[in-house]
Amino acid sequence: MFGRRTVATNRAFTVFELYEFMEKHWDKENDGAYSVGRLTPMSKKDYIMLPGTDRYLIYVYPRPAKGLRRRNSIVFSLAFTESGRYDTVKNDTSVKSILLGAFTFNRTALEENIHKDPAKSALRRYASNMKRLLAEAGYAD
Repeated sequence: MFGRRTVATNRAFTVFELYEFMEKHWDKENDGAYSVGRLTPMSKKDYIMLPGTDRYLIYVYPRPAKGLRRRNSIVFSLAFTESGRYDTVKNDTSVKSILLGAFTFNRTALEENIHKDPAKSALRRYASNMKRLLAEAGYAD
């Protein structure tokens, strides 16, 4: 299971058109509040950000059909929050042996999966909700 989902649409959206669509149709109380912004100060694009867990947030952006992509879609993906990025760097330790390095890598991967699974389930819930809302509005592909 990956930390990314796409929802096909029958038209291209911009981030702000998608934001307006969510303002009209998204239930902030039951489905979660959201905001528009950049993931980091160095990001070039704006995204819609939804809450995931304390370590991960879910960012949403439209992807228009062009080139080899034949359909318009809305992409839901995971990213670290500021505290999650700090925790990951803090838990990475330098190792002096190959055996200890393999153990540390396995422990880190296990811890990441423990923290990532709730965020992935929230991502699936958001994507299925968006798919339902787009279908009701006539934008589903």
